[in-house]
Amino acid sequence: MKDESEAHITVIRELGIFGLKTLLTPNGGAVVVLLAFLGNVVGADGSNIPAVVTDFQSAVTAYLVGIFLSMASYLHKAAESQVSLPFYLRPAVQIAAMVLPAFMGFAAFVIGSSFAISAFSP
Repeated sequence: MKDESEAHITVIRELGIFGLKTLLTPNGGAVVVLLAFLGNVVGADGSNIPAVVTDFQSAVTAYLVGIFLSMASYLHKAAESQVSLPFYLRPAVQIAAMVLPAFMGFAAFVIGSSFAISAFSP
């Protein structure tokens, strides 16, 4: 019975780490897409810099904050799964330390997307 419960805990840990890695994808992809778009708009010589480039600065900043928060949550979960301490913080504190940055990272993606959309509107 104990082996089964340890196996279940291992599977849950791995799924949690996979989910946290997945949170990095939207923010990282959005930064790459925006930078590629701005590179095409500006051009090779840099003479075609529209005013909209400054509008994208807040979107890229929000995406980078989302990457940082997602990485903080992932690193917390990875460290917690590797270290076996004789004492633990309360489970509610551990869950909050992992889940809150993850949700804030997703919120940063939503905020960055709203900034990017507003940069396109006239």
